[in-house]
Amino acid sequence: MDKTIEKALKLAEKLQSNKTTNAKNPFADRLKIIIEVPESKHFLMKMMDVSFRSKNYKRIADHVIHLLKTHKNYEPLFTTIENLLLKTFTVVGKIAPSFSVPIMLKKIQTTSSDVVFFINSNKFKKHAQSRKEQKITLNINLIGEALIGEDEAQKRILGYLTLLNRKDVNYISIKISTILSQISSLAHEDTVDKLSTRLAMFYDEILKIEKETGVQKFVNLDMEEYKDLEITFDVFIKTLSLPAYKNIRAGIVLQAYIPEMIHYYRKLYAWANKRVNNGGSSIKVRLVKGANMEMEMTEASIEDWPLATYNSKLETDANYKKILTEMLTPQSARVVHVGVASHNIFDISFALQLVKQNQLEDCVDFEMLEGMANQTVDNLLAEKVNLLLYTPTVKENQYNAAIAYLVRRLDEGTQAGNFLKEGYDLQVGSEKWDILKDEFLKSISLMKDLDTFPNRKQDRNNEVPEIMEEFHNVPNTDWNLPQNIAWAHKIKTDWETPENIIGTTIPVVGELDNIERYTIKVNNWSGTPPWDYEMAVKEDYQKAVDSTTEWQNFDAEKRAHLLKRAAVEIEKSRANLIGVGVAELGKTVKEVDVEVSEAIDFANFYAESSLEIAKEFTSDDIGINLVLSPWNFPIAIPIGGVLASLAAGKKVILKPSTNASACAYLTCKCLWEAGIPKDALYFLPCEEAILDDFLSSGNVFDAVILTGGTETALFLLERNPQLNLYAETGGKNATIVTSLADKEQAALNIVQSSFGNAGQKCSATSLLILTEDVFNNNEFKALLKDATKSKVFGNPWDYATEIGPLAVQLSEKLKHVIQNTPDHQWLVKPKLNGNHMLTPGIIWDVTTADYPYQNELFGPILCVVKAKDLKDAVRIANNVDYGLTTGLESLDDNEIEYWNTHIEAGNKYVNRSTTGAIVQRQPFGGIKASCFGFGMKAGGINYVLQFTNIKSKTTDWKEDYQKWYDELFSKKIDYVNRRGQSNICSYNTYKEILLLYDVHTPQKHIDKVEYIAEFLNIPLIKDTCGNALKHYPKDFTCVRALGVLSDHFLIRCHQSAIHVYNYEPRNSGRIELLNYLIEQSYSHNYHRYGNLMGVEYNPDEKPKFY
Repeated sequence: MDKTIEKALKLAEKLQSNKTTNAKNPFADRLKIIIEVPESKHFLMKMMDVSFRSKNYKRIADHVIHLLKTHKNYEPLFTTIENLLLKTFTVVGKIAPSFSVPIMLKKIQTTSSDVVFFINSNKFKKHAQSRKEQKITLNINLIGEALIGEDEAQKRILGYLTLLNRKDVNYISIKISTILSQISSLAHEDTVDKLSTRLAMFYDEILKIEKETGVQKFVNLDMEEYKDLEITFDVFIKTLSLPAYKNIRAGIVLQAYIPEMIHYYRKLYAWANKRVNNGGSSIKVRLVKGANMEMEMTEASIEDWPLATYNSKLETDANYKKILTEMLTPQSARVVHVGVASHNIFDISFALQLVKQNQLEDCVDFEMLEGMANQTVDNLLAEKVNLLLYTPTVKENQYNAAIAYLVRRLDEGTQAGNFLKEGYDLQVGSEKWDILKDEFLKSISLMKDLDTFPNRKQDRNNEVPEIMEEFHNVPNTDWNLPQNIAWAHKIKTDWETPENIIGTTIPVVGELDNIERYTIKVNNWSGTPPWDYEMAVKEDYQKAVDSTTEWQNFDAEKRAHLLKRAAVEIEKSRANLIGVGVAELGKTVKEVDVEVSEAIDFANFYAESSLEIAKEFTSDDIGINLVLSPWNFPIAIPIGGVLASLAAGKKVILKPSTNASACAYLTCKCLWEAGIPKDALYFLPCEEAILDDFLSSGNVFDAVILTGGTETALFLLERNPQLNLYAETGGKNATIVTSLADKEQAALNIVQSSFGNAGQKCSATSLLILTEDVFNNNEFKALLKDATKSKVFGNPWDYATEIGPLAVQLSEKLKHVIQNTPDHQWLVKPKLNGNHMLTPGIIWDVTTADYPYQNELFGPILCVVKAKDLKDAVRIANNVDYGLTTGLESLDDNEIEYWNTHIEAGNKYVNRSTTGAIVQRQPFGGIKASCFGFGMKAGGINYVLQFTNIKSKTTDWKEDYQKWYDELFSKKIDYVNRRGQSNICSYNTYKEILLLYDVHTPQKHIDKVEYIAEFLNIPLIKDTCGNALKHYPKDFTCVRALGVLSDHFLIRCHQSAIHVYNYEPRNSGRIELLNYLIEQSYSHNYHRYGNLMGVEYNPDEKPKFY
């Protein structure tokens, strides 16, 4: 090996020293400037990424002008004339955008035309002929982003087949994500079968062309993200194993930055060797280092999974050469031909030396990106080796795809360590040369002991969960791993006989008397489950209320320990909790898996919250809470309220929705098995009438924690205006899409937000508000329709299913909309099969006067509304009664800022799904009619605090108010600091305070509220409780009562979803200031490719303050 390395280094000097071309490459010249002025990259990326998104030239002009005014150091990117034109653009662009913007766009296309070609242009044809004369093969990649719909999939396939039939094209690259839109790792076999059928279309076309022309063309199967590895690999082998394709020579890409890739090569070689020995053709592997690092790092951070790739360039380089040394032997290379894909002159020379000494020139290609390294191309030609250039092409009307490619290339090619950057103007013998040479030698020395086993090792079959010391979110199941897919199939098998797991009766549980109860049957999506539901009676509730529990004698540390043990038990029961969620309510496996993770997070986070509270306060651990939970999230929501109550030192009764009682029961079992006493947690499903005596007057319970419909909350409060109700209720949630959005990503996010969980989420996007130009854009309309119709709907035990059945029978609201919406208004008309199976529907051009606009439908129906512009869209979104979640799809910073300032919702999401809030990361809860009661967000730092009977230690209340305002309430805090995504928790003040008092109100209490109003700069209205009915509180009015109010006034407030804060003012600013503040959660995905877009990221900065 030492002689090989020595010769390789001499070859590197030779290849780098020869200068034979003076040809200019405008795009490569820009790269040089970006290398020298790194800040300019983010300007260029933002300009390019957004400018081709819209035909609204005025909006494009506004965006570019804003960039020019707010970014520095972009001038070196452009020539003197170009800079002059840009200065002119800041004036002309605003006055005449329809004239100036097309000129700018054309200039961008021209600059990139040596890197991305228009496939039907004369320039490409001439270029292809020129490369052919040089005996260089072009690997043509018809650029297209990952599909979201099957109509587009058919168009892409047709485009590829047309490309194969061109005389000037002999070699193309395709990706699995550009021939099938619904790729599911969990439904591995089904996905592989579908993809194999489609890949076979290309191989059939190759055979047809060969029969007609005598030329066998080549199809290369690209590798993308780690999640596609197993599927791509299996599809390739499965399809080429078919007898019809025995003599086809085809290729696949392997990525060296994935540690285990050498083992995939070995499996591929073993299979290919048998194929060749049986008279079949050789295959080819294109070995690359990997081009999706940004995406992989961002996914790992957001998902709490280990990084799938190596974490260092040195390890990737070592693995690249380790694989090459196995590939470039006479035995291997004759069976598996090799594509050495690299721009690194040292790696190229290393491979070239192996090729020469093993005489492998006829079965090895040296591959590079077209237009990125013309000098190296010329020098390799002189070495008489096969050259292949990866050549991106695009149709003229689909230039957006080219921009996406260019943005990634800009980001990747100019990062530290990338040879396109490090090798620019590289001189043999220079200091940089010696540094790169030393890195090459270090990677060689690392090869022998390199770890080549997967970083992602999660195995749900063999996990042994442990008690968590410091809080962090538990990872969801990684469905990309074969062992976890096998685990999911075992769940399906086990739940074919659910009575063996859950029994034949879901019992009432607690320290209860042995009295007569009754059982009922409840039909669900699949018929009648093989278990009965035992129903609690009034005596059970009275016993729970009257009993005492040792739980309230435990100190905070012991309670927290038991809650953390409960988290362990929930994790241990993940499989059966998934099984019961599918069996009882028709949720998909993936949907329940995420919910189980949330339940575990609740247990751990609320345990930590209780310890934090104990540091600051003392408390009276008395009282009892009642949790009234829904059926749509049957695991996380019920147990979340239970866990928070227990963490606050309360006894708790869980009254689940009857049709979801099996889920709630199995979850509660985890808590009892962890050691939480049954006299602290009562499980009492019952008929609604049983609760009447406990809820109709007074307050038997310290808190009634409701997650359910707004109508239910209003009913409870009208019947008993004094009720201590803490309710997260409905939502009519809007996502706004502007002209400057990434439309493909927007469509994907909207479909997920609207139809995930069959639309049965209070957080689901049910209103889609499009600015006028997007509404009139037929391409976006078709995209949304295609994405929706392509989703796999069906039985949740079929793991290909993405949208399952309704958990309950079709509601009257859904029936009304389906029956009363005219056919012409349905962009996608839903289909109903029975009472539970309803496919997604989209109603186009809904107005604010229409029934679906204000009514929460709670099903898979999306209503599309037209707005004049963003300002009008925000007005339409805010005009509904609710304020739970909301979304914006836009890449423009100004639009995002305007929207964030003016939109009214508790949870805000930018360029991502509006559902799936994660504990601590995005504490969940709404405003307006989406919230009744004190309203602290579930999964946030205030949730347990609001249920705790606090005794403040502080006496200097002014000092304490200032302290907590400075340290917490005035801050914007990202507690988790994930890569590529900001998750900011903050507080807004109410618009006004209505202070009501009576003759018994101590002056010191009034003084505190007056001080706070001035301190927080909130207008204050003062009046007596007797005059309360003169006032009509509106949204964002804080009603602070320091006296006795009439039920009439309380009902008025409740009807407007206004909470009345009636406790005496506290000395603790940590508690008292919460009365006057509104919690906000804001989550923003920077870019779909994981790019940071200029945002500085330090993973150790937790929390991050803004």
